[in-house]
Amino acid sequence: MVECEGLDEFYELLKHCPDVVVCDKFTPLMIDECLKIRNDSFKNLIIAAAGGISLKNCDEFAKSDIIITSAPYTQGVCDLGSKIEFA
Repeated sequence: MVECEGLDEFYELLKHCPDVVVCDKFTPLMIDECLKIRNDSFKNLIIAAAGGISLKNCDEFAKSDIIITSAPYTQGVCDLGSKIEFA
C-alpha cells in the first residue's frame, strides 16, 4: 500500500506494481482518471480515496474501491445505552 498526493506521483507509483494506491486529497475527477488507468492496464490495483472526504461529499468518491475518512470521529457523539433485566 502506497500513498500519493497527485497524478504525477500516481503514474510513478504504477511502475512499482503496488497492491493499493491511497490517493490523498484527490478531486473526484482525479479519482476517475486513476480508475480509468486501473481499468485499462492494472486490473488488480485497488484505488483508495482519502483526505478531505466528509459525509457531505463522500458520494462523490463512492466509485473508488475504498474510502478513507475520519468523518465519524468529527461528527459529535451520541449517548447510547441499554439495560438488561432478568425476569
